[in-house]
Amino acid sequence: MSVLQNLFISIVKMSITASYVAIGVIFIRLLLKKTPKVFSYILWAPVFFRLYAPFPLIRLLAF
Repeated sequence: MSVLQNLFISIVKMSITASYVAIGVIFIRLLLKKTPKVFSYILWAPVFFRLYAPFPLIRLLAF
């Protein structure tokens, strides 16, 4: 495979992972309706990081 194909596949995988995490956050928010809004923002932080960061978190922690 070429470099561009590998890059595309990795971006698609990261997007799918972020989608799973977003669905989990939505379900958790349904359970925590009475909590302050700051907890909602904290829950969305991993989703934002996963979509924003061009690299997996495991590689970041390995260095």
